[in-house]
Amino acid sequence: MCVIRGRRITPSDVKTVQELLLEKSCLGRWGLALELCERWQWRAANGGWKSRAALAILVEMGRRGWIDLPASTRWRAGSRVRGPMVSDWSTEAIAGSLKRYRPLRWELVRTAEQRRQWGALLDRYHYLGAPGMVGANLKYFVYGQAGQLLGALGWQSDVAHLGCRDRLLEWNQAQRARYLDRLVNNVRFLVLPWVKVRHLASVILNERVRLLQRDWPQHYGVPVWWVESFVDRQRFRPVTGRPIGSRSAGRAVLPNGTGASCIMAKGRRCLSM
Repeated sequence: MCVIRGRRITPSDVKTVQELLLEKSCLGRWGLALELCERWQWRAANGGWKSRAALAILVEMGRRGWIDLPASTRWRAGSRVRGPMVSDWSTEAIAGSLKRYRPLRWELVRTAEQRRQWGALLDRYHYLGAPGMVGANLKYFVYGQAGQLLGALGWQSDVAHLGCRDRLLEWNQAQRARYLDRLVNNVRFLVLPWVKVRHLASVILNERVRLLQRDWPQHYGVPVWWVESFVDRQRFRPVTGRPIGSRSAGRAVLPNGTGASCIMAKGRRCLSM
């Protein structure tokens, strides 16, 4: 028995998924996730199916060798997201005083075209490329007050086990299973390379954390109590873009094998219950 995406997975659950794959062999991953939600009657607080979390469970079961999951048609690990090259945004240098670009304007990614553009932008200008995001997630573009594109961010539901975080929270298995969906990870943060505005990164993160606490409950029916990010110590100083009131939770290892500092910030409620 284990916990994946906040749900305790039993041998009976694995058997249910195995039977589902036999009965619905014509479905892709997303269709299987929806079917699984219906069989489990697994809904979010807002009444919607927890399809993204179910998809993440299917992927993890496949990774562990418990099921033979159909190949993904959207994204493969280690590959870049395919999409149109970003060519319609100006790359003219953006510099000067921060106040010239405030208040910042935020755009939530909603449409398929926006998702393609978001992925293409990250693919071209972020050193890790665009991520394949499963589970609950929100993506944003950020602009200056005159409409200058400044960067992009992505938030995603948190992983079940993270040593530096778990040591800091000192929570037990039951608490983690119950409250994991209140934790959110800043999976991508991009300030475009031609943007040279001092303190902009910190302002973007501070504003985004506050707005995330508004947007996340509207989409997924749960509050945000904790947000976290990772800073590759080989490329950046851990203090760069650090939100006010945040703290270092320790160090972790990124998928590419490099060391990272884990930065966390509390939301409106503490998890140490």
